[in-house]
Amino acid sequence: MKLFRRLVKPSARKFVGRNIVWLAAIGSLALLHMPVAAANPNASEANAEHWVDRQLGKGNYHLSQSERDGLYSCSVRGGKVLEVEFERGFVTIIFQSAAPRFFKKSELSPALLAKLKSVQANESLDLLCMHSFYRDDWQARYDEDRTVNHKLLDIVRPGHN
Repeated sequence: MKLFRRLVKPSARKFVGRNIVWLAAIGSLALLHMPVAAANPNASEANAEHWVDRQLGKGNYHLSQSERDGLYSCSVRGGKVLEVEFERGFVTIIFQSAAPRFFKKSELSPALLAKLKSVQANESLDLLCMHSFYRDDWQARYDEDRTVNHKLLDIVRPGHN
């Protein structure tokens, strides 16, 4: 009731009115720049599940159900790579239109490191990775390093299945 009385004052109404307009303007700008897939998350999730499930179906990855769920929150399909960086014990893959993904270098096999080193700028690739939250070995990782990172399973160049 006291809040309502405060808003009855002209100065309070003006303050709230200015802030609401400001927040609405920022929200509308954010929506204008949002990718279509982000605007419709169900469409992108269904698409992601399809290609990830196809990769899992090949039998190359033995994962628990929680690890499978983690693939959907970390994997990138057809991401255009701007750069792959190898610094301070981590490998960071920087995409043009997706968030960067970084992985602990010591967790990567020599074959996977070789694949990463061969990635060229502006190359498109599918990245299969598991979100750190879903890793079944999270406790061992945490006990060892006090951190848990995403786990890279594979990179696949579209058309090279």
